[in-house]
Amino acid sequence: MFPGHGNPLCGRRSTGHASNADVVVTKPDRGDHGRYALCIGTAKRGLAPCMPTWCSPIFNETNAYWEVQLAASPEAVTNFARQKASEYIDQACSLFTDLDLYDAAHKPLGRLLAKTEEEFNVGHQVESAGNKDLSQWAKASRAYTCAQVRALQVIQALHPAPHKPEDFGV
Repeated sequence: MFPGHGNPLCGRRSTGHASNADVVVTKPDRGDHGRYALCIGTAKRGLAPCMPTWCSPIFNETNAYWEVQLAASPEAVTNFARQKASEYIDQACSLFTDLDLYDAAHKPLGRLLAKTEEEFNVGHQVESAGNKDLSQWAKASRAYTCAQVRALQVIQALHPAPHKPEDFGV
């Protein structure tokens, strides 16, 4: 028997839906400034999977995009990832500093921010080692993109994205 036969959702929802996938956004460029952004799970935190019992669960879903520049060299990719992580960390730290110490979110977000800084430091240590092997650039870039995501999680928790068109201020 076909799995899910008799299920009212069968045939109405795709297992390739964003709640069961990595969401990718690209902006190609013939030069050195293309962008590639990836989000593990849905781009909006808190969306329920459309078919939670039919699909493999996503481990460590982030609900935030990391971004790299599609640059001409591995070093340039890493530089962009580091810069973007640094920007997000600065913003996350600024928002976190304004959070009341007794707020229920303070401790978990503090741990998440510490993880962010750990990931950033891993990237910095790999870069500082001076090994110019491609695998080392990839390792540093990966650490910086992890830092981007963790910082964005803090930012999104403290400053949620607008939900209605009128909230965009246009």
